[in-house]
Amino acid sequence: MRQVGSLPNEHDATQFAAYLVAVGIDAHAEQDHAAWTIWVRDENSITKAKELFDEYRQQPNHDRYRTARRDAESVLRQKAERRSNAEKNVISMKGRWIQPTSRRAPLTMTMIGLSVIVTLVGGFHEAEKGLGGTINRQLSFCDRSAYEKSGNALVTVARGELWRTVTPIFLHLDPLHLAFNMIMFFQFGSMVESVRGTSRFGLIVLLTAVLSNGAQAVFPPDWGGSPIFGGMSGVVYGLFGYVWLRTLFRPEPGLHLGQVTVIVLIGWLFLCMTDAVGNVANVAHVVGLITGMACGYVPIFWKK
Repeated sequence: MRQVGSLPNEHDATQFAAYLVAVGIDAHAEQDHAAWTIWVRDENSITKAKELFDEYRQQPNHDRYRTARRDAESVLRQKAERRSNAEKNVISMKGRWIQPTSRRAPLTMTMIGLSVIVTLVGGFHEAEKGLGGTINRQLSFCDRSAYEKSGNALVTVARGELWRTVTPIFLHLDPLHLAFNMIMFFQFGSMVESVRGTSRFGLIVLLTAVLSNGAQAVFPPDWGGSPIFGGMSGVVYGLFGYVWLRTLFRPEPGLHLGQVTVIVLIGWLFLCMTDAVGNVANVAHVVGLITGMACGYVPIFWKK
């Protein structure tokens, strides 16, 4: 608290204090014996406040001071509203995080459950007969026999089976593939869904799945493309990209990535592009990452 100066009467002192508040300097007036003293709370504002004080003493009846009280009330009201909204947000986030994951991230948990069931029933994408075989054929990006005859990765989708642009995310090829994807999807999915809500989270997942799956299917084989694939990896990298970009450019409670996580996932992305790892849907990883980052950046861009 720093003293700006003193004025002889309450009217002038409170009017000047109100003017300081109106221009963004937190101030108030107090009676001190026969005079009234003006104080500012922030020491960094004292120099500016004293300059304005000298101007006020020279022209106390200037037009700019006449609306000071009303302007100050407006500023204080806006501050109170922001403080109230911030408190509501804190309470809202606390309420979300004390809920069980199944309630704060229902779509995340549902998708994990579907992935596990579909993968196990489908025999890790190896079943050819019975229910498992039907699941593998119907949820793959394209019908393998139709693709082998036509050479067109979009042959089945072109017949109107549009669900195939999404459903490969539920198919996994081995236990390690399933476990890794589900752990990472749980980490990022529950984070995004808890903060953004189920609807917006669902849109991010849908867009990332369609674009990463589509790119993986239509890219030429020399670039790592193939319509015969499965897994949640593209969506996982999409959610990772979304949270990573928000962490860098618009951090907020509930959406944050540690540096170690970033290094591990980017390192794994590049490692998968080498011969050290087997057959991996690298195109889906890269396109998913780009899509997720775009989903995170577009709202920031439009608000500029």
